[in-house]
Formats: sequence, C-alpha cells, structure tokens
Amino acid sequence: MIKMKWFARRLAPVLIGVLAVAIPARAADMKFGGLIFGQYGMYTSRTTSSATPLRGKGEFDITRIYVNGEAKFSPTVKGKIVLEGNGTSNASADSHKANQVFLKNAFITWMPLEPLSFDAGMIGTPWNGFEEKIWGRRFVQKTYMDQQSILNSADKGLGILYTIPKGYGDVHAVYVNGEGYNVQETATGDGRYKDAAMRISLSPMPENELLGGVQFHMYVHNGQKGSGEAKRRDRYLAGASYQGSKGHLMYSASKSYNGNNASVVSVPTDGSYNVRTWGQSVHGSLKVCSSASVFGRFDHFSTEALRLSATNATTTHADAFNRGILGVDYKLAEGVKVSLNDQWLTPLTGVRQNENQVLVQFEAKF
Repeated sequence: MIKMKWFARRLAPVLIGVLAVAIPARAADMKFGGLIFGQYGMYTSRTTSSATPLRGKGEFDITRIYVNGEAKFSPTVKGKIVLEGNGTSNASADSHKANQVFLKNAFITWMPLEPLSFDAGMIGTPWNGFEEKIWGRRFVQKTYMDQQSILNSADKGLGILYTIPKGYGDVHAVYVNGEGYNVQETATGDGRYKDAAMRISLSPMPENELLGGVQFHMYVHNGQKGSGEAKRRDRYLAGASYQGSKGHLMYSASKSYNGNNASVVSVPTDGSYNVRTWGQSVHGSLKVCSSASVFGRFDHFSTEALRLSATNATTTHADAFNRGILGVDYKLAEGVKVSLNDQWLTPLTGVRQNENQVLVQFEAKF
C-alpha cells in the first residue's frame, strides 16, 4: 500500500497521464470522474464479531473513494485507469486502519466487433462487478463474495467479453495471475500458475414484458496456488436474478476451495488440507416512490478444513455465520444517494460474537 500524500504528489499524475502522454495531442478523448462513499456508523452490540468491546461507539468516516480516467483512442480502442482509496478507520470494517490509495484498474480495451471486446492489463474480473451492478448499493456494503475475500474484483491478465445478440445475455472470461490487484504473482515464484474464470449469464426471454428481466448465472473459477490438492483455489457459483423498474431480486450459492489458508481457525498444522467454504446470498430492493427504495440482504457463510490423505478426507468445521442488512435509501440528486440501514452478524459456531451496527451512509458520483 502507498501513503496517500506521497501517492498524490508523485505517482498519481503519472498514472493519469499515461493514457495521453504517449500519443499525439488530441489523439484521445479524455473523461474523468469519481465516487465518494461516506458514513456515520454506531455499534449497538456489546462487541464486534471479533469480541472487541465497542458498544455505543460511533464514528464518521470516508470509507472509499474512486478516481477514474478514461481515454477513447478510436471507435474500437479505449483505456481506463481507476485509483481507489479508503479511510483512516471505519465503524463497519476493522481492516481500514490508515489512509491508503492504490491502483485498482489500468487496462486497454479493443472492440473489433460490436458484441466482442478484449481487455489487457489490470482488469475487472467476471463476477464481483457484475453482481455489484445488480445489488446497486456498494456504498452500503460489498457483495458477499467480495466481502469475504473469496473473489478478487480485479487482477492482472487478459479478458474477453461477448454480448449475445438481441439481449440474451453475455459471456465474460479472464486469464489472470490469480493473486488479485494489490500483490504480485507469488505462486511458487516462477509464474507457472495462473487462474482462469468464466461467467455465463443468460436471459431466456429478453423481450417478454413480464419476464424480460430474468437471468440465470453460472461462474466457474479454476486456479492453483502451487502444486498439489492442498494448493487448489477453485470457485463455483450458480444463481438467478430479476431486474425491473420497481426493484430487483437475486440469489446465488457458492462453493470454494482456498488452498491451505492459515488464517482459518482450527485447521491441521501439517499443511495437508484445503480450506473449503460454502455460501449463499439473497438480496432485493423495492421502489416505494421515484426517489426511495427499501432493500435487504441475507448471507450465509461456513468454512471447513478438508484434511487430505492418501486414503480419505476428513473435515474440521472452523467458522459459520449468518449476516443481514435491512434499510432504506433515498436519491437526493442525480448521482447522490443516502441510506439508513442496520447490519448484523449472527455466529453459528464459537468463533465469533454477535454484532450489530446502525449506519447512515451516502455515495456521491461526479
């Protein structure tokens, strides 16, 4: 991570300018924008889920900022850079401990045909950003797979997106390092292991007035952190969604293999295991007027250590919990939205504690 002050003075101008400096003046159409997430959060539970005693703690925070730069070089070639930063602290996420700014995306896109595009660089991955658009409330909380750090939202590599004609869906596939956007290739140190992922989303009746917003989704991710079953990091997802003028509804179920992740509680100490996670998420929203909506989400998560041997496999259950969000949001102006919501976590094993927070949040796009 890079300190914000140093980054802003020295590196940010280079990153923003790289899309334009290497080409003649006026060769590209430039567009800049950004996004701010802010909040006031208060714990109403006695502790956080990690047993930190914080009942009644209230805190203001800027939880995320995004600064975007886009360049259109020709009708078929464009580029994009996204810088992301988080706040000094956060009443809803213990991991935000210092001002940090980092490069989230930096890629070029080539569109040789109208339904087909190719990305190269630090690119978006197929699932997180896709579900985030349906959820529509990233400023309230990340999507389930992103929040649990099961899937990275960006990575370094190549991508292809094919949009099926007449609105029947799309196919998005990537071939990437696998470590995400904020670390270098680390698997065995020689770059042999890469991750391949693909999402298929199908709309069976795109022109039907009632069912045109229905889609079915499948996501497959294959990867290795090194040689052997203990280094396997595969992810599988299936789900369905509906999007309409009055709101949305989405359900997904996941199964993941995460390698021998030492951060999981109560796992074998000899490394001969693979951490396996299971999850489900359902979220929806309903417009009550042109500017206001009610929304909710329910996630279930469980983790187990799958011990590997020559003859059998045994499991040790390490963690499990349910998480919920219930709230309302209101559109103050074009690009500005506020929300009042309650977020809670209920443990299903002895690893965590009950947690509850009430938050007032906003997002501002510019």
